[in-house]
Amino acid sequence: MRWRRYAVVILALACCLLPVFGFDPPTVPANPFLVSLSADFEQAVYEVAEGVYVAVGYARSNPVLIEGVDGLIVIDPAESVVAAADVRDAYNEHL
Repeated sequence: MRWRRYAVVILALACCLLPVFGFDPPTVPANPFLVSLSADFEQAVYEVAEGVYVAVGYARSNPVLIEGVDGLIVIDPAESVVAAADVRDAYNEHL
């Protein structure tokens, strides 16, 4: 019975340490043609409906921001951390 207590404690400690060993996704090269498509659009933030904004030209996708009752909702933030930071900065300047 005593070994079960030790096993539970060890398992609990192992679960607590899992976030320390985070996952770093591999870097994947971007297709130059797809990257060039973003250059075709002028960077801008448009309000397409009341409280609904779309960022065009910052990423390969068009990230959408919705002003909710309790906060902001971002749909499809972007394809990379760098692009997402650019979109975030654009939204912060616009709002």
